[in-house]
Amino acid sequence: MCSVWAHGERPRVTHLSISPSYPDSIFALTDTQGIFADLKRGFSWLCEDAVHAGAATRGILVSGDRNQHWLIATADGLFTSDDRGCNFSRVAGPLSTHDLAGLWTHPDTPTLFTAGGSVPMGYDVFRSPGHGQGWTALGLALTGRIRTLLWSRVDADRLYVHHRDGILRSVDDGNTFTALEVRIGAQEIPSVLIHQLVVSPTRVGLLLAIVESGDQRSRILRTTDDGDSWSDVGLLPSTSLTTVFHNNGRYVMSIDPFGGLWRSRDEGLTWYDAPRSVTALNCLRMKPNSEALYGCSDPNAGGPWVIGESSDFGETWTPLLTQFEAATHRDDCAPTSQHAACCRGLCPGDQAAGMCGQPDLGLSAPLCQSVPDAQVVPTDGRVAVFDASLPDRALPDMFQPSDSTSSGVERDIGQPRDQGFAESVRDGGRRHLSSAPSATGCMASGFQYGPTGHYSWLIVLLLLFRARVEES
Repeated sequence: MCSVWAHGERPRVTHLSISPSYPDSIFALTDTQGIFADLKRGFSWLCEDAVHAGAATRGILVSGDRNQHWLIATADGLFTSDDRGCNFSRVAGPLSTHDLAGLWTHPDTPTLFTAGGSVPMGYDVFRSPGHGQGWTALGLALTGRIRTLLWSRVDADRLYVHHRDGILRSVDDGNTFTALEVRIGAQEIPSVLIHQLVVSPTRVGLLLAIVESGDQRSRILRTTDDGDSWSDVGLLPSTSLTTVFHNNGRYVMSIDPFGGLWRSRDEGLTWYDAPRSVTALNCLRMKPNSEALYGCSDPNAGGPWVIGESSDFGETWTPLLTQFEAATHRDDCAPTSQHAACCRGLCPGDQAAGMCGQPDLGLSAPLCQSVPDAQVVPTDGRVAVFDASLPDRALPDMFQPSDSTSSGVERDIGQPRDQGFAESVRDGGRRHLSSAPSATGCMASGFQYGPTGHYSWLIVLLLLFRARVEES
């Protein structure tokens, strides 16, 4: 089940993705507010409600002759779009409601992989020959959640699956797997302590395992024979490390959220302290065949920006997206599209500060919640295309044109009509609780009142009390 906290406050980037068809663009996937991407003139925003309300985004692939085909993995299933992300439909089959861990592209072929499942059903890896049209389970039948998939870039048939209960290795492109043990001498490392697995981009069989070691420390274990034997090469004073290889394979960097930075210049064999880095830095990603390193930071945790780029492997950083609020709404989707109906009236950024609300779900619920079966029309037996049922005339009644934001950034959004707290409560709570528009042109937010909202009844009672006080 996806989270009921649709369009949550305090968004955080959890993953940075680069699609082969957009090699110069970065897609930032967030936990509560969809996707931010620099596709045209700066960063634009695809809100999570346009895909599925409240579902965290875990992976994305953009493909097709005109980049029209989008595939998005979420915490509540796999979704596809054939019109550049304006309308989405749920992919039928076993992945329709799985909690997915990500979406990965094979280094040398169009083959796609995703992974997910549930506690009662177990977890598995799924493979598609390309564009996500038809998926086959690899049959791993894991009981623990899958964390990530990794390839050796110099031997693309070599695949690693890092999951809660250990690491699996395949040398035949995922057809068969064997368990990879991580041990130092006679001491086997409990799989729950393996925080991250890192694969060398230039040397077959060279892996690093970041292992929590207690007392706020982590050990770095290294293997050069593909996991048959390991050596202890470092002890770093943090249990929240993120580690990345440079594309040259020699340099390695490990960071923690508090600005700690450690480096290696010999493929991870020896390590040294480096000058402090950016605070709250995470999700490091090297752009293939380049010197560009991307990273995300969290402004809500003291970070200086949302997305940054470094051309000197983390020595210095250039902000690409300074704050979530700086992203603009897309302006290339039809007024009747899911994106227009479900994202207009929403604002990117910190909901505690921006106080933005959702559009009237009384009219747009069929669009912004789970897509009913009747609205999914198969076209070729492989994918489904969304057939919008919201009447064209409904949109002008829901929205009024909005001005530019207070920061001067134009947004292609509509502004829901004013509706005070008292009016909303008198309406029985059927509308999203809101007050007058804020300075940003977006609505103030409360919690969506309905059977799925935690403690929504308490919020409604408090607001009703406030309204009566104000009236008196």
